[in-house]
Amino acid sequence: DGDSRVTKIYFKNGQLVSKGTPIIQLDDSEAKADLATKKATLALAKRTYERHLQLFDVGAATKESLDQLLSEEKSDMIAVKNSEIALENLTLKAPFDGNLSAFTINEGDYVEAGQTLVTIVQKSPIRVAYSIPQSYSEKLKIGQQVVVQAKAVPHQSFKGELTYISPTVDPNTGTLSLEGTFANSDGLLAPGMFVQVENIFGQNRSALVIPEVALLSDIQGNYVYTVKDGKSSRINITIGNIEEGKVQVINGLNKDQKIISEGQQKLSDGDPVTVVDSTV
Repeated sequence: DGDSRVTKIYFKNGQLVSKGTPIIQLDDSEAKADLATKKATLALAKRTYERHLQLFDVGAATKESLDQLLSEEKSDMIAVKNSEIALENLTLKAPFDGNLSAFTINEGDYVEAGQTLVTIVQKSPIRVAYSIPQSYSEKLKIGQQVVVQAKAVPHQSFKGELTYISPTVDPNTGTLSLEGTFANSDGLLAPGMFVQVENIFGQNRSALVIPEVALLSDIQGNYVYTVKDGKSSRINITIGNIEEGKVQVINGLNKDQKIISEGQQKLSDGDPVTVVDSTV
């Protein structure tokens, strides 16, 4: 508590530190002197108690006086412990493994309680926060695979797992907040980096699969055009995984319906169509 002076900085900007490693030393001269004083007081209290214990054994001291001295000794022990903690707190240590940001102070500077001196960034493991529509909530399970890609690290995917599912839905967006955890042992992912996230729900062998090129979407959701009585018919669908140009359809279609996979961007509901290839 209160102001203190920086007497030593053990690292440079950006260096990697391990949990428990001293990073900054604040002036501890007064704390050391205070601890020495309290230890001396405790030692005296112990000797006094031991002398009165001998006197009590021969009937030359009362039980009340002995209890009072024992209470004082215990109080002095607590004072020593608190002083040791205060001294230890003047050595600022890394709470976990991570990389240091730029220091905001130099040796010799005076700092205030609560002032940010340096930030430690944990890169391994690292968490990625993302959200999905609440309609997928029943498909989510802790431990599902999460894959991310970052523009800053082209041509590379990172695999982790789903470790947090928010218990509530955001009323403004209708989405669930999720977190995936990644080992990131090579440190290529960095806090604050924007990534593209894919949450793998697992394969559903009973779901229909359509070409990704047939899928359309607008403010109302995902949809496809089917052929009905020689005309286009818009069908809203719920989709699952999208992999290698194929889209799983959870509901909205059945296997007997013919979908349009070419030129559908120019269609409107009810337009006349001619089927030239009905294979899907």
